[in-house]
Parts: sequence; C-alpha cells; structure tokens
Amino acid sequence: MDIALLSALLLSFATFVTIHVVITVRLLGRKEDRWRGAVAIFVPPVAPVWAVERGWKRSAIAWVTSLIVYAVALTIALR
Repeated sequence: MDIALLSALLLSFATFVTIHVVITVRLLGRKEDRWRGAVAIFVPPVAPVWAVERGWKRSAIAWVTSLIVYAVALTIALR
C-alpha cells in the first residue's frame, strides 16, 4: 500500500508540474498571451482556465485531474 501511495503522489505531482509548465510555455509562445503566461507562473489556478479559453481542453483536464489525484493521495498519506 505504501509503494502504491508513494507512486500515486510522485506521478500525480510530476504530471501536474509538467502540464502546468506546458500550458505556461504555450501561453508565453503566443505574442498576445505572453502576459498570461507570466501570470500563470505565479498564479497556477488561472492556467487551466486560460487553456480552456484557447481550446486546449485536454491540457486543462490533465492539469485538474492530476491536481485532484495528488490532493486525494496526499490526504490519504497524511492520515
């Protein structure tokens, strides 16, 4: 059980950070959205919102899902 929980924590957090960086870099790569990319670095919850607005729904879903999995795994680990 401990190995599965640790794996879930590591994988979900790594996925969350990776997807967040991907969304941020994609925003920074668009001339009209550079300021949004800079803001998304420091205010993470806006990243999936702006991703949905740009039509990057899969990235936004992956961002939210990985955060939920991480939160659940962390809650279980802290019990």
